[in-house]
Amino acid sequence: MEARHVAVIRRPLADARFATAEIGREARFAAVATDSSLARRRTLRIEDLARYAVAINLRTGTTTLDP
Repeated sequence: MEARHVAVIRRPLADARFATAEIGREARFAAVATDSSLARRRTLRIEDLARYAVAINLRTGTTTLDP
């Protein structure tokens, strides 16, 4: 019997050794201070965060500028 392995990745994989398939999408979230004007908004766009310092988690972060 052939062994099969599966991994969940959160960014595109450009490696011909592997086959990929999209199995779902995750919502994006922003954490802001409770006294920020952004905290009162129900939705945000990437553009709304442009004037603020943004922390990026390079190890597991996956947000891009793509909609």
